[in-house]
Amino acid sequence: MVGQNFSRNIRVYDGKTGREVAGCWQFGRITISTFYQWLAASLKEPAPATLFRCESANDLTPLGGPLDRESTETLAIGSYVILDKDRRLIDVAHSEHRPLLREYSTSHSHTSNSNEFVTRVRERDRQCCLTGMKVRGTNYTGFEVAHIFPFSQTDVWVEQDMQRHISDPDVTDAEKMNSIQQGFLASATAHKLFNDYQLGVNPDDGYRITDFGGMDDDSTLDGRIFYVADAPEHYQPSPELLRDHYRQCVLACMKAANSSTELRRFDPAPADSTSNKGLGGQQGKGRNSLKWNWKRVSIGSR
Repeated sequence: MVGQNFSRNIRVYDGKTGREVAGCWQFGRITISTFYQWLAASLKEPAPATLFRCESANDLTPLGGPLDRESTETLAIGSYVILDKDRRLIDVAHSEHRPLLREYSTSHSHTSNSNEFVTRVRERDRQCCLTGMKVRGTNYTGFEVAHIFPFSQTDVWVEQDMQRHISDPDVTDAEKMNSIQQGFLASATAHKLFNDYQLGVNPDDGYRITDFGGMDDDSTLDGRIFYVADAPEHYQPSPELLRDHYRQCVLACMKAANSSTELRRFDPAPADSTSNKGLGGQQGKGRNSLKWNWKRVSIGSR
């Protein structure tokens, strides 16, 4: 169910109805401008929504002036109310988009598996790309190979021509959903969080991880850099597919207060989109990589 696993220390209310319409967990990296961008992706706006601080859900009286939608200051933890820029009430409604339904499919990579997709991703990554936990020898216990775009949604994959984001020369068009670019190695727990839209990777922010679920400070992966192996670009995880997943994380997190918990298809960015502009693409810098001698592994070689 969308929203059942999302914690919040930032809450946004409709000034007219008092309904909670958006929110997220702030670890200290989300700027005011980024949050405005997330809000715009989640709401159907008859006029630009303006945020004001307020005391709580029980007192939506705006405190101080409107938040500057271009501000790069960190968004303060607390409650906010949506009005227009002149503090007048406006109609607030969620957009029709919902994140794509994902089924938790796993390679169970500690078992013997001759699947070439699993083998190639294992050999490329050799560690959890989200947590950094490394594989010891050939013991993949606790590691799973995650699909970036949900493998269960083959009809949407075809309909939206998602294979255009795969440049792997070693697979046919029919095999592109199981390309090495469509997966990464993850611990079982991190895989589940990624699958539930609680963790997202932003390629336009140095492959920085955002914890949308709001884990505790000691265990959060928020701000960590997603590991990208030093392989040729056409063998690395597709940034376009990671970007699509990140945009869906934004929807799942921001719309968690919506009474409708239905998951449905979410239209990705246009085919010529090459950036995550509008979703906070420059929150941080940096990228982890590890030099290694990449090669394609034949089926059954491990």
